[in-house]
Amino acid sequence: MTNMRLILCASSTSKIIAPIRSRCLLVRVAAPDESEVSSYSYKTDQADDQMTKVLQHVAKKERFHIPDPALNSILSTTNGNLRKALLVFEAMRMQKPDLSGDIEVAKADWETYCGKIADSIVKEQSAARLLEVRGKVYELLSHCIPPTVVLKVNQSCGEERLG
Repeated sequence: MTNMRLILCASSTSKIIAPIRSRCLLVRVAAPDESEVSSYSYKTDQADDQMTKVLQHVAKKERFHIPDPALNSILSTTNGNLRKALLVFEAMRMQKPDLSGDIEVAKADWETYCGKIADSIVKEQSAARLLEVRGKVYELLSHCIPPTVVLKVNQSCGEERLG
């Protein structure tokens, strides 16, 4: 009989239910030291180069050339997420087939919705507004957007609105 090994990753062990925690070997990974953090910018450049190659390969397969400004805007808005980069590329192609001129990178619907939530929070702080925001956050959660992502995006949108 063969064994199967699974590797589960979590940002906090408190989020893991007890039956799973009792059957797993928990390994804590320390925060990176200063030398690793300083080499991160180099790794980010490597990731951008790899994403550029993938996007150019996809464009070549589609018999299309990505202009450098469009490529740079895709890389800057996707934060190293290749899946998101491909989706943004496809959306930009639908928006403007030749990708010429200024093209606004479209955000995902849920990100736009988070922006609206942040707007409503900044606009008015009241019990009624809290109930409204709660309903909107539950709607995002019901569409399988992870709660940590919802909170992070709402925080960054709120910070943008407050200056």
